[in-house]
Amino acid sequence: MIPSVRRHGTVVSLGFTGGRQATVGIMDLLAGARVVTGYGAHGDSGEEIAKGLDDLGRLTAEGRLRPVIDSRYALDDFEAGYTRLASREAVGSLVLER
Repeated sequence: MIPSVRRHGTVVSLGFTGGRQATVGIMDLLAGARVVTGYGAHGDSGEEIAKGLDDLGRLTAEGRLRPVIDSRYALDDFEAGYTRLASREAVGSLVLER
């Protein structure tokens, strides 16, 4: 995935529930001046989480953040979504829709 990120681009990992070990080629980062960063809300205050979510919403609305969506489920079918998440085979986020 890293080679597909534009030069000087950034990959942001928001949490991690998958069972896969991430591998990143250091030369892919260096040659493209790319950045990989992560974020987990478990250590942040409610105020920090709210600001982070606002920032994510703004970046998404501006088209600057393109999350990877593994699958989508109707809200009434949330159990199937949870089963997919718990399988540790999901790559990206699961979306629940009304």
